[in-house]
Parts: sequence; structure tokens; C-alpha cells
Amino acid sequence: MLAGAVLAAGALLTACGGKIGENNNSGGSSSSGAAAAPSGNKDLELVLGVKNEPFYTSLQCGAEAAAKAAGYTLNTQAPDQFDATMQAPIVTALGAKKPAALLIAPTDDKTMAPQMQQIKDMGAKVIEVDTALQDTSVAASSISSDNTKGGQLAAQTMAKLTNGKTGSVLVLDTKPGTSTTAARAKGFEEELKNVAPGLKSVGIQF
Repeated sequence: MLAGAVLAAGALLTACGGKIGENNNSGGSSSSGAAAAPSGNKDLELVLGVKNEPFYTSLQCGAEAAAKAAGYTLNTQAPDQFDATMQAPIVTALGAKKPAALLIAPTDDKTMAPQMQQIKDMGAKVIEVDTALQDTSVAASSISSDNTKGGQLAAQTMAKLTNGKTGSVLVLDTKPGTSTTAARAKGFEEELKNVAPGLKSVGIQF
């Protein structure tokens, strides 16, 4: 039974002017080059988890609208797959642009830490959106749902649907190192013991 989330990858056009992950600027033109960013830098970079995924589409649209309203420029990029080996080079390349801030949904809670730390060391603020690193010292802020609570609610729903029956439950997750789904799975398994003792989790499958 499904208690995780699966990433869809359709060719979805966004309502904010292009495909997800395209370099859409909101406001003026963004700065580039190896020189240090000027004082009053208003250039932001948003690096999503994957292109053409409905959740990230809505996140991009909201970020672009908020950036424009605040007088900032926002450039959005995303890897073709939800994979740290594809996301890491995108973040590393931002070193030449010296943005004021990096907003990022890290695709792995450990492997993306060096690249994000590199951007932070250049003086940019790092803001995590949706997913997060295990190392909480890198990001100045982390914005996410209460994923543990989401898992607990899933377990409570499962208990209601099975109505005291006994049996086995399998948790399907996306991939190891994804902070959001890991928290959901943990919350689900812990709450299941409390609300449905007749149901036994057989573990997590990726």
C-alpha cells in the first residue's frame, strides 16, 4: 500500500511563462560573470528538484511572483532527473553568477551539502524549499511541510480503512536521501504501531 510519494515527469507547461526549469527571469536581467556581486544585489537563483513536475511547477510560479513583487530577479533551473549527480553541477556553476541568495530543493540530504556550502561561503543566503539537508548549519532558512505529521495522518487513515484488521503494510518511497519522503515514512511507521497494532510494516521499498 502506498504511503510515500512518486515524482511525475510530464512535459507540463507552467502558467508562469515556460517549461519548468527554464531560465525564466522575473523582473530585470540577472547578473553574471566571475566578479563579486555588487552591493544591493537582487539576483536570486532557484534550483528545483526536477524539471516538469507539477509540484515544482507551482513552486516556481509562486517564487517568481513573489520575487517580482519584491523587486528581485529570479532565475530558475532544474535537473532532468531527481538526482544529486545532475543537480550538483547546476549549483556549482552558480559560483560564477554570485547570486544574493540560492533557493534550493536539495535532491539528497547529504551529497548536496558541499555545493550548497560553497554558495554560502561566497556570501549568498541559502534557503531550502521542500527538501532539506541533514546538516542544518548550511541553510539560513528551511521551508517545508510537516512531513512527519503527514506520515502520521497516513497511518491514521490506514487504520480507519482497515478497521481493526490484521495484515502487512509496505511503504513505497521515492529514493534514499530524500528528506521529505523519509520523514513521511518514519512518521507513518511509528504512528502505525499506535493506531493499528494489527498491521505490521514490512519495511520501505524504493
